[in-house]
Amino acid sequence: MSYTWEEVMLNIDVRNEAEKERQQQQDILDEQASEETAMGLWSLGLSLVGGALFGPAGYAAGKIIGRGVGDITHDWEDMAVDTGKFYKKDAEQFKKTRDKAATDQTQGQVFNAVTDLAMMYVQAGGLQEGPTDLTTFGSGDDAWTVFGREKSGPGLGEWTDATTGEEFWSVDPSTGIGTDYTEGLFSSWQKGEGLLKNLKPVGQKLQSANTGVNTLNTLYQSFLSSEDEKAAS
Repeated sequence: MSYTWEEVMLNIDVRNEAEKERQQQQDILDEQASEETAMGLWSLGLSLVGGALFGPAGYAAGKIIGRGVGDITHDWEDMAVDTGKFYKKDAEQFKKTRDKAATDQTQGQVFNAVTDLAMMYVQAGGLQEGPTDLTTFGSGDDAWTVFGREKSGPGLGEWTDATTGEEFWSVDPSTGIGTDYTEGLFSSWQKGEGLLKNLKPVGQKLQSANTGVNTLNTLYQSFLSSEDEKAAS
């Protein structure tokens, strides 16, 4: 079977256009996947740094900012696929799919940001007794930060033992306020106690922060169940 010169050239044009569109689509998908990876890594890294320095508030801010950094450094949402002459419908359909994925991602980021803020409140002891400080994990006597914290405040004084030179916090009898001190993640670490025994309180503190997350998830699942019941009735 013989082909005319026009048919041969047409087939070449069709094949070249198909390959060009396929490569452009693959570039978009690769950039999208790269963005997801970058968002995850930035979110993880900044949340760990933020949590260590500023507690739940820093942890939440790190996650939100990290996802934002990963997003703005990748532009797959604006990358185009040439419609060409032969595969216009395929290119238009891919564009619709890409635009929907971009919209879904934006909505997901908003939802994740709201979830992070709610998680921040829970991790800070917002559902527990005692004052809620967004820069400490837990609340009341169970509050802690990674590095620990102490500061002067109403009813607090400071004095130094003349013999040892050690500094102590005094208690104002009129207020009953004592040491304004927040435990650190490794405050209970004691030399000679063994690694496993020292790691136990560290694990308990980390578990307490994670328990807050589980509490939030439980509340969210309860909300979804109630919404499903409303929709079914």
